[in-house]
Amino acid sequence: MIRWLDIQKVTIIMTDEGPWVDDLFFHIIHAGGDLTLPDEAGGMPDFVEKLVKLPGFDMDAYTQAIRSTQNNTFVVCLNTLT
Repeated sequence: MIRWLDIQKVTIIMTDEGPWVDDLFFHIIHAGGDLTLPDEAGGMPDFVEKLVKLPGFDMDAYTQAIRSTQNNTFVVCLNTLT
């Protein structure tokens, strides 16, 4: 289990493989390691709702990421409180 306050960095990894397969992944670096979650995973709307409230969340980078159709990585959160 990852505590919200333990999250240090979140990037969104986009691929050009959509729309028929998941092409958006959240890569989470936290105090205990890292984790990558596909956007299609259960509970993602709730996850994103909480993510945008973290200190250091970058809404502009998030918007760019979700609009992207190319292979790219976007840093959407740098939590400076950890």
